[in-house]
Amino acid sequence: MVLLRRKIRHADTTDAQVVGSVGPRRRPRRLAVLPAGEDRPRLSAPLNAVLAARLGALLAVAPVEGEHLTEAGETYIGSSSGSWSRCWLRPRDW
Repeated sequence: MVLLRRKIRHADTTDAQVVGSVGPRRRPRRLAVLPAGEDRPRLSAPLNAVLAARLGALLAVAPVEGEHLTEAGETYIGSSSGSWSRCWLRPRDW
């Protein structure tokens, strides 16, 4: 008898607001996101170079709000990002 196992991944998309970033503002390494219904931000998965450059252009002009901590105690630089800051993420992205 041969048993085959298949790993099935399930991912839901959720609404989150970008509240800051980790790394240089023009090339962020990760984003601090606040998922809908939660009160403490989480850090996203590492950003690829293209996405980091695109988001960096937006973050560079956003007002800085100082250092903050995520739920896990990780530090990020907060920003007032305005209307562009809403994004949709899969839980595996954080």
